[in-house]
Amino acid sequence: MKYFAGLDVSLEETAICVIDESGRIVKEGRAASEPQALLHALRKVDLPLERITRLVRIITELSNQIRGIMKTFGLLVPAGKGTTFEKNVRSLLSDHEELALIVLPMLEAWRGIRIRAAELGRQLVADARQSQACRMLMSIPGIGAITATSFATAIEDPGNFKTSRSVGAWIGLTTRRYQSGEVDYEGHISRRGDRHLRGLLHEAASLILTRSSTESTLRTWGLQLRERIGFKRAAVAVARKWR
Repeated sequence: MKYFAGLDVSLEETAICVIDESGRIVKEGRAASEPQALLHALRKVDLPLERITRLVRIITELSNQIRGIMKTFGLLVPAGKGTTFEKNVRSLLSDHEELALIVLPMLEAWRGIRIRAAELGRQLVADARQSQACRMLMSIPGIGAITATSFATAIEDPGNFKTSRSVGAWIGLTTRRYQSGEVDYEGHISRRGDRHLRGLLHEAASLILTRSSTESTLRTWGLQLRERIGFKRAAVAVARKWR
């Protein structure tokens, strides 16, 4: 998701408003109308979740590029992530000095970005623990710091929604309805709104229906629903319940 900063400049003070690509206000603040003060204020705008998402994407792309380059020279990197991946790459390059000159800088970049992503992840967890809304969400089985932060940030003010049902529709988890004459049936979900948040909620719902061992009213209801309408539709219904 992209973010945009709007500046309302006056002689002494500048109002700052950061919005996302959907127009939702993410951060607001004020600073003195001086270049250094404005730069400092903009740097303080904290969007760790967006940065983590970007870094994870870069990590994946770099690892795929490393695998592709080595495969070209007949070196297949065994399956593995994190330090296992790094050890496998270095082991294969031990007898290929010329190829190492190409791959090792990419591997170092991959390692540095991975460390930074881990630091931001710890920051995100710490921030989530300081938020009452996030702590409440994380008490639900299947909801972690990333999903809780994404949900709380997206909703921002629950007063914006007249009923809890409106949240599911805003995220795009409600079914479309087709009506024409005597024809009246429900189709697929609308998939409107925040795609990233919708994916996180669906992933959490799938987790509670499969791997979670913690018994809850939501899990019991979801499992009963799965028996009647199937896993996919039940997962969407459970995701829609988190509102």
